[in-house]
Amino acid sequence: MATSYRSGVGMLLHLLKHSSIDLGNPVRQLTKVLKSPTLLAYEEMLRIIKFVLETATMGLKLVPTFTKGQLEWRLLGASDSDWANDKDNRKSIMAFILFLNGIPILWPSKQASIVALSTAEAEYIALSEEILFVVQILHSLGIPVQTPIIVHVDNMGAIFMLENASSNQRT
Repeated sequence: MATSYRSGVGMLLHLLKHSSIDLGNPVRQLTKVLKSPTLLAYEEMLRIIKFVLETATMGLKLVPTFTKGQLEWRLLGASDSDWANDKDNRKSIMAFILFLNGIPILWPSKQASIVALSTAEAEYIALSEEILFVVQILHSLGIPVQTPIIVHVDNMGAIFMLENASSNQRT
């Protein structure tokens, strides 16, 4: 069972990297028990593989809107973070979603690359890392992104940092 489990998780990791980013958090959870998988973890892996097979033909179509004869691409984001909730390394788990003209294009859930010193910092990190990346990709594809980018966040400290951007090294 352990070999089959590792093989299945490896397949899911490949899908995660190349196409199915919505599998991020479930696959991350499966990788935590690679050394000694339980029957429950094995059944969960099979459930995720079944989901992948049943949704293989589904997709989204992105279409720009037209305003005054101009193509318009609007980004909208929302994020949340659990500050230092991982008991092993005290790093936050960040989740957010980015919409391009109302269509979700990015919705990862991942562990932060650094240890945040506050909930506000954890939220700010979750927002800034990926939004900048997506904007750069869209610009490189010749897609002009409308600014300002609206972001929904539930932390007053993160909202303050976003509204009062400074040149501080931490931000």
